[in-house]
Amino acid sequence: MIYRSKLVEITTSGQHIRTIQHDTVDKKLLFEHPNCICTNINGDIIASDNRDKVVAVNKSGTKRFIYDGKERKLQESFGPDKYGNTMIADYDNSVVHVLNQNGKFIKYLITGELGCNKPIGMAIDTSDRLWVCNTGNKKVIIVKYFEKKLFILNITTSLLNC
Repeated sequence: MIYRSKLVEITTSGQHIRTIQHDTVDKKLLFEHPNCICTNINGDIIASDNRDKVVAVNKSGTKRFIYDGKERKLQESFGPDKYGNTMIADYDNSVVHVLNQNGKFIKYLITGELGCNKPIGMAIDTSDRLWVCNTGNKKVIIVKYFEKKLFILNITTSLLNC
């Protein structure tokens, strides 16, 4: 089934600002089923779509990039850091992808070797630590990485009370 989904931007009082549905250049449908959304330091709107791609559009609604996960299924959880990188949880392959602010794949920040096991939720705190909730081993991985270089400084795991 193909959905005719769109993103609708509204004010806090519910007034419609704009609708984003099609690529402004080639008029193709951008989303089938968007299910998680955030913004980055550029003001881009980033949405995961049907667990198989991440779509970013700029402030005017023009497509900036589409990341297909290198043929991997992407989880609905992702988020940008203060440097413009976007972290994406890959549930099926137990890794966390990192994209730069232009949507280019940089590296896998966390893999199964580092304790990643079916990541389902992520958040970046005010101390620049990435918290990754893993359903496979019921642990939370806390990663402190070094600014734009994405060098892992410390990994801590703790039990997740589910």
